This record gives sequence, C-alpha cells and structure tokens, in this order.
Amino acid sequence: MNRQEIARKRRRITVEAILEVEVEREAILRERLEELIGDADAWKLDSVLVPGVPADELVLLERMLVLEPQPDEDTKERYESDIRELREDVEECERRQQALRGFLHALGA
Repeated sequence: MNRQEIARKRRRITVEAILEVEVEREAILRERLEELIGDADAWKLDSVLVPGVPADELVLLERMLVLEPQPDEDTKERYESDIRELREDVEECERRQQALRGFLHALGA
C-alpha cells in the first residue's frame, strides 16, 4: 500500500469533481448570459425589422405582444449591470477551471 499514491488518487477524484461542477456552472452562466443579452437587445432587433413588416402583420405581432418596446433608461442600466456581472462570473469560472486543470496536471492526471 503506497500512501502517497492513495492520497494522490483521492485528490485527483476530488479536484476532478470540483472541475466538473465548475464546467457545469460555466455552461449555466453562459446560457443565462445569452438569455439576458437576448432580452436586453430584442427591442433593437425588432426596431430594425419592423420597417420591413407589412402593416397588417405588424398589427398582429403587436397584439400578440411579440414585439419588444424600447426599455426605459433604468431598465437598460439594469440589463447592462446584470450582463457585466454575468460576464465577470463566467471569467471567474474560467480562471477556476484553469487553476483546477493546472492542479490536476501537477497531480499527474
């Protein structure tokens, strides 16, 4: 029984599990970021597309609440703040993964 090898194996298992959580966390954060950007910028896209939509279809889209109105400045600021925060979270997650991978490499994984 080689205690050092056993300890190394157990550390690898622990660090791999933490890395897996961080990878999953990053995927969730990226999905939330994409949703938030989509919500924040929907009105911009709609404003570009609306001029090309026939008037009768535009009325239907408005009734169906498909078109997004331009948000007020407070809402825009909240979106931008939330986007910045999520980007920072993604970057932190990437740094954590890099550190964990480096530690795994040092463990000889």
